[in-house]
Amino acid sequence: MIAGVDFSTRAIHAALIPLEHGNGEPPIVLRHEPIPESPDPLRRYYEARMATRRICADTDGHPVNLVIVEQPMGRFAVRPLWAMFGAIVGSVPGVASVTALDAQAWRRELGLPARLTKQAAIEKALDWLYATRAFTAPRANTTLSEHHADAILIALAGRQQNQRAWSEGAA
Repeated sequence: MIAGVDFSTRAIHAALIPLEHGNGEPPIVLRHEPIPESPDPLRRYYEARMATRRICADTDGHPVNLVIVEQPMGRFAVRPLWAMFGAIVGSVPGVASVTALDAQAWRRELGLPARLTKQAAIEKALDWLYATRAFTAPRANTTLSEHHADAILIALAGRQQNQRAWSEGAA
C-alpha cells in the first residue's frame, strides 16, 4: 500500500491506495488522525508520531510500503509546520520508504494545474475513486474533504513516480 499524507498542525489525513493497479487490489482506506491541542510543542510532536504509526498500521494484511508526505512550501511553510513534517517523516516505520513531494511536484506529476482549486482537487480525486470503483454510492451523494482529496492525489503521484522508477530500473 502507498500512503499519501496531507497534514496540518491539527490533523493528519491519509489515503492508503494499492501499490499497483490490478486485480485483487486491497481496498482504498481514508484515515483522519486529529492532533490534540497542547501548549507544549513536544507533546504535539509526540501525538503526530503516534498518529503516523496508526496511519501506517497494516491494513488487513496489506502493509504500507511507501509513504508520500506533502512537503511544506511557500507562505504556509512556517516553523511549526516544518516541525510537524519532521515528526511525521521521522515516525514512519522502518519497513516503509518515505518520499516528500511539494504541492507543485505532485500536481505536475499528475498533469494538474499549478493553481489547483480545492474543488478541482476534490473532483479529480472523486474521478479516480469512481474510475477504480472504490466508491459505489451515487456520486451526487458522495462527499470528500479537501484534505483527503489531496492525500489521494499525493498517493497517486507517488505511485506514478514509483512505477516509473521501477520500469526505468528494469530497462
